[in-house]
Amino acid sequence: MKKILCVLCFLMFGMAGSLGATPINLTSGWHGKFAWSDGLGMIDSIGGDYMESIWEITVGVDSIMSSISVWDIYGPGDEFSLYVDGAEVAWEKTYTNSQGNFYGEYDDLFLSAGSHFFTLFVTSMAPGSSSGKGMVDFSGVVPASAPVPEPATLFLLGAGLLGIAGLKRKKMTR
Repeated sequence: MKKILCVLCFLMFGMAGSLGATPINLTSGWHGKFAWSDGLGMIDSIGGDYMESIWEITVGVDSIMSSISVWDIYGPGDEFSLYVDGAEVAWEKTYTNSQGNFYGEYDDLFLSAGSHFFTLFVTSMAPGSSSGKGMVDFSGVVPASAPVPEPATLFLLGAGLLGIAGLKRKKMTR
């Protein structure tokens, strides 16, 4: 039920609120704080800027973001979910430190060519609080694979077919 409410809040308020703001660009990675003040739901601010609540990245080719790490710095009991382009991305690893603070990690996030939007939702809170702070670390982005040069591929295919035809012709003339 919490996830459904988070998605609805994101669709109703998150995207509408982000239209007037310029998202923080992640092209070379980003590390900093985020905060919230309205209880459960989408975060309110990134890096102390209360106008921003989403990160954006635009990639020209299919790419991979090496890692995303999120952790709570406010109080035990706060937990977060990661949303990319309006869809929740399940953490690959979650744990709590010795003080009970949440950590979420995701490695090798595939990004297709184009623009992508990231945000965090507060899904659980420390008892008795309605606000808090956390830290996030987005690593840099690298191309998913080197593009294959098509002319060279076609040349190799043609050369192979000619070689096979030559062998067959040589065999036929014997």
